[in-house]
Amino acid sequence: MEVVAPGMVRTTNALGGRVVTTAFFAKGHGMFQPALTDMRKAWFLKALSKLGWDDWAALNDQDATVLERRRPDGTTLLAIFNTGFDELGPIRLRAPFAPETVELLGPHGDWHRIDATSRAPGELELPLRPPCAHGCILAIR
Repeated sequence: MEVVAPGMVRTTNALGGRVVTTAFFAKGHGMFQPALTDMRKAWFLKALSKLGWDDWAALNDQDATVLERRRPDGTTLLAIFNTGFDELGPIRLRAPFAPETVELLGPHGDWHRIDATSRAPGELELPLRPPCAHGCILAIR
């Protein structure tokens, strides 16, 4: 058993699967509200990293969903959706590698290069601000 964070341990089960167990106080907050804070998000990302999942993830305080796929040529495709009520942005991502180029898919199917800023090792900031219920598609190389 390995301690991942206060109140969180990692073990390996008999089949070789990695399991993270945690607990938190939820009284008076509803079932999931304590899990939806910025600190809890960072905490969950740390737990996922301990399980070997270091893929792309949204680091924004707002609600964002990130879907990732890889092309046969190695290009990473990211779909980022704003699932909140307010404009999202700038978009901050946990990045498993430092990209050489980031391109945004335009409304007519054409790709446009955008500037991505590395805020810290493993973190990327994009100058995109999708409004409520909108998204963007990125090609990352």
